[in-house]
Amino acid sequence: MEKSLFWLDCTLFLLLTGVACASDVDQPFSIYMDVRKTLDDSVQIAKSCERKLSIMDSVLEIRGRGPEMSLNSFENLENLTERINSYGLKQNALENTIQSLTSQSKETMNELRANISKVLSTVADLASKM
Repeated sequence: MEKSLFWLDCTLFLLLTGVACASDVDQPFSIYMDVRKTLDDSVQIAKSCERKLSIMDSVLEIRGRGPEMSLNSFENLENLTERINSYGLKQNALENTIQSLTSQSKETMNELRANISKVLSTVADLASKM
């Protein structure tokens, strides 16, 4: 925008110099120029460029976040996979513990049955002696 204003200033200076020196020329050199319209057009173009640049910046920012979001998703996926694997290991350990407890309880039941049968036979022997 500064370049366009500088260009307009230079053009205006040259035109004014031409008008001032027009007395030496056969015909006066005069240019009718709508400076206000040109300035307004330049400002509109600058605003349009600024809007487009801000839109491009926002698009680039969003696109720049894409790999970060993908990386975060990938890290989350890895964390979830590790947690699932640890839960699988814990489940296997619990299954082994349950099997161990089941076999111990079966052994204890068999021992109790054997002890009960011994006690019953002892009671029967004592009852027969009385």
